[in-house]
Amino acid sequence: MGSYESPARRNVLPRDVPDFVGREAELAALLAAARQSTVAAVDGMAGVGKTTLAVHAAHQLAARYPDGQLYLDLHAHSADFPPVTPGTALDTLLRLLGVTGTLPDELAERTALWRTTVAGKRVLILLDNAADVAQVDPLLPHVPGCLVLITSRRRLADLPGVRTISLDVMRPEDAAALFARSVGDERPGVDPEAAAETVNLCGNLPVAIRIAGARLRHRPTWTVGHLVRRLRHEHHRLAELQVEDRSVSAAFALSYRQLRPEQQRLYRLLGTVPGPDVDVDAVAALAGLAPLHTAHLLDGLLDRHLLVQHLPARYTFHDLMRQHAREAALAEEPEQSRQEALTRLLDHYRDAAGDAAELVAPTGQRPGETGLAQVRRSPANQDAALDWLESERETLLAAVRHAAKAGWAGHAWRIAVCLAHMYYVRGHAEEWVPCLEIALAAAQRSGETRGEAEVLIALGMAYENTGHSDRALDCQRRAVLLYQELGDRAGEATAIKRLGNAHLQLGHIGEALGLYQRAHAFFRAVGDPLGVASSLNNIGVAHHVFGRLSEALEHYQGALVIYQQHDDLHAQGLLMVNIGIIQSSIGRYEEGLTSLNEALAAARRLGDRWREGSALTWIGNAYRDMGRHDEAIECQQQALDLLREAAHPGARSSVANDLAETFRAAGRYAMSFHYHGEALTLARQGSERRQEARALDGLAQVYATSAEPGAAAEHWRQALAIYADLGLPEADQVRTRLGTAARTDSPRPAPQSAPQSLVEGT
Repeated sequence: MGSYESPARRNVLPRDVPDFVGREAELAALLAAARQSTVAAVDGMAGVGKTTLAVHAAHQLAARYPDGQLYLDLHAHSADFPPVTPGTALDTLLRLLGVTGTLPDELAERTALWRTTVAGKRVLILLDNAADVAQVDPLLPHVPGCLVLITSRRRLADLPGVRTISLDVMRPEDAAALFARSVGDERPGVDPEAAAETVNLCGNLPVAIRIAGARLRHRPTWTVGHLVRRLRHEHHRLAELQVEDRSVSAAFALSYRQLRPEQQRLYRLLGTVPGPDVDVDAVAALAGLAPLHTAHLLDGLLDRHLLVQHLPARYTFHDLMRQHAREAALAEEPEQSRQEALTRLLDHYRDAAGDAAELVAPTGQRPGETGLAQVRRSPANQDAALDWLESERETLLAAVRHAAKAGWAGHAWRIAVCLAHMYYVRGHAEEWVPCLEIALAAAQRSGETRGEAEVLIALGMAYENTGHSDRALDCQRRAVLLYQELGDRAGEATAIKRLGNAHLQLGHIGEALGLYQRAHAFFRAVGDPLGVASSLNNIGVAHHVFGRLSEALEHYQGALVIYQQHDDLHAQGLLMVNIGIIQSSIGRYEEGLTSLNEALAAARRLGDRWREGSALTWIGNAYRDMGRHDEAIECQQQALDLLREAAHPGARSSVANDLAETFRAAGRYAMSFHYHGEALTLARQGSERRQEARALDGLAQVYATSAEPGAAAEHWRQALAIYADLGLPEADQVRTRLGTAARTDSPRPAPQSAPQSLVEGT
């Protein structure tokens, strides 16, 4: 049996890192955990700096443990050594504390001797690179006065009494400082932007930063910019991040090789996924597994820090780990298996997006309906469907791009058309048009006429709502012809209706009305009630612009009844804006405000900032007409702020004109002049000729109040030319004002025309 002798050397901690950088919060948390418990663990992905932090903390704590500061590498992730068994580890620890002679063979007896040996002593033990709880549990002293620090790539949550610190990548500023110290000369300071990009390309991962710094240090002729250019090649980045016998790829490979075969397969397949992250359902489709079993496998990868969770129930990779997984897939996963997995994933996105889109914009069939039935969890209602599309927006957009590029054209255009419904409600204008342009090119390359027609309709709507009316007109004309070629009267009716929308935005009110009426007849003929409702609404809008309010209200109410029958909350909210406008226009202000506030509540519930802004500005108009100017200004300023982010310039011009007219009614002419000027600029940017004329008319009225008849007359002449060309009734009113331009009193504001956002386009 062993005996105890005073050891000659008790401090066997590794040397503290001389260039320790940052990690102030993590170090403080680890030191606090050491004060609160006898066991503290640091876990994290390969190369994140676990050992560096633990060694640094151990040196700061060493003075508290005068009877020994021990270190043992358990080699859970070593290329050259197998993991240390608990029995061997205990042998090493006991020898470090001076135990000599023969030790017990049984693990339980050896553990008991270890705990007896350290009893009454103050010893710090650092166990580095632990594999799991089974490896380290027998090594815990479980006696007062001792502290065990553990590092592991795996979470050790089941270890009794452990306080855990999960280490993430470095903050950008600390990563930049580490890179500068690793290089050791002035080059990072000479080109700080390139240095910042270098650490970003390294994913702020310490091991990658140190290797990048070492490469630059060993190559004095290189600049930081040259290193950056080499690292920008995503598929070669891991190959660049190696120096001598160290590499990021090797560190990841050790973690990968220790997975079970089915975990390795899932890890590889995840490396092929387009998009920033995935949920369990998507991964289950990718792998062809049941969701419950998939969740279990994902948790295993998460516990080993091979995956990251920035949001609950969503999984992603560190960028460098993603590249390693992709390379593993290319090397080890047969091409057919990869293709089948991606097809399953894209099938899932296509069908799940179709379910959600059908709730957002009911049609009786999903956009691009394939007839394929799959088991999946679908949103419960319209709100949930919009939220799902919003949460998956970046992933679905990536799926569209990948599918279009890699030969899944049908998936590309179907997913894009589904996304378009969410874009229509929630905005994201910077993505809306590019997404559909990619889908259109894919459908055209593959010769899918129906896909081309569906995308053209959606793209025309996107162009219309982002201020490109001429492009919208072209898209809808082409869509009409394609549906005629297909013999699809329902599709043709939709394209005709949306062609009317494009004409309406361009100020061609008569053409728009004729097209809406033609579409209405088609929808009735094919028995499409929601198409009938949308065309009724749009006919109402055209009548409204012409000033025929009773006809407009009749059509709005007819459409509302149908939407209520089909529980289409988004369309109902839009109709309540239209109805509220009419009610307010004929002096029924309380009824109008009730309708408009109902529309406002619906827009906010759906997260529809565009319709929220529309409702707010018309509530403001009602308040203005009631003489409640302060409330009106507050509502309309809120509306304009909302639409600065959610709407194109033409739509914002309408709200700016409304706000300008409210300021003028309140006698605040300078503010009125400012907002009419903004409306004029926005209207011209968005090809909104009605709003352009309205802004010119408003500016003329402000000039007239300041005794500048020449300026007023010139602006009225420009407004009259536009109104007359559009055939709108405002032309007569402006003509009258122009005849009395020399008057110094302020003429009454012109009646407002209906803004384009009232047209139902989904």
